[in-house]
Amino acid sequence: KTLRQIVPDYIQPETQGHGVGYALKENQAKPLRASLMISHCWDEIYETFVDHIVKKCKKVSLPLHDAGLWICALANFQQTEGDESGPSVQDQLGTDVMKGPFFQ
Repeated sequence: KTLRQIVPDYIQPETQGHGVGYALKENQAKPLRASLMISHCWDEIYETFVDHIVKKCKKVSLPLHDAGLWICALANFQQTEGDESGPSVQDQLGTDVMKGPFFQ
């Protein structure tokens, strides 16, 4: 499956009604500050994407559980139609790229 398929199949059902992205939902007890932003392509194979991240973290001795990786598809709330529990993707991105999540 691609990341484009993973989001509606897994991420949105897990976060629906919570108003936060998957990463924060899974780490609410111990939120991590992002130390590394990882870009992705919506049509890449998700398993390959994750394998590359794991290999790179091992290569640079970065522990995955404490790495603070920011991946927009997992960090941003992926709102489903009718779910008013959190901000839309557009609201999260804003109109000024210098104030949005990709810059901060």
